[in-house]
Amino acid sequence: MRNLNEYDEVKFEEEFANSNVANQIKKDFDILVWDKHLPRHIYATERQFIGSRICTMTSFYYITKLLEKNPEVIYDFGCGWNLFKRYIPNIHGISPENPEDPHSYYADQYDIFDEDYANNHQGQFESAMAICSLSYRPLTEITHTVESFMSIIKPGGRGYIALDIAPMLTREDPGVLDDVFGTTTPIFHEVEDYIREKLGKLPCEYLVFDFDADVTDAYDGNLRIVFEIPLE
Repeated sequence: MRNLNEYDEVKFEEEFANSNVANQIKKDFDILVWDKHLPRHIYATERQFIGSRICTMTSFYYITKLLEKNPEVIYDFGCGWNLFKRYIPNIHGISPENPEDPHSYYADQYDIFDEDYANNHQGQFESAMAICSLSYRPLTEITHTVESFMSIIKPGGRGYIALDIAPMLTREDPGVLDDVFGTTTPIFHEVEDYIREKLGKLPCEYLVFDFDADVTDAYDGNLRIVFEIPLE
């Protein structure tokens, strides 16, 4: 499985920077970051760090792929702050956070994406996304993790899932890693080959397959997939 339609920060900024969505974002933030992965040092001074509002623009590239199908609703699983809804109103944020806590709950709906949720919502959504909200599962469950998310999308619908692989590795049993890789500390290209081989077999059309195995990105993920479920 090779990379397909991966994010091009220069091209996307040229195409998106003057869009209605981007212009709305500029009103709320001081710094828009177009880099593929959030730089570790983007502030000139500590005072700028304290005083600046920053928005990473990367995920909007993948969300635009969902919008191409003009979905009535895009369900955002693990929406957190529910930022994207501010600029794309038909996004419906779903969060596992406590709805009784006003300091952490910004979702439209309280729910948890797990095995029961997937089984009870087979083929129900025309569009959905999960950005770094399913990275809590072990690495060797990645096929099942992605396939479960794909299973809730209707035929002809699209989904976007982003995963940060590093925490998935830390959640894996060392013995399982040793069985799979012959070591408890596989190097990144071994993990990359494993993931590409596993996900290349799933029954979908990949519109974007964007993987930087040697990067850790807890904001937007280092594995980003946009897929479409074939019509029956």
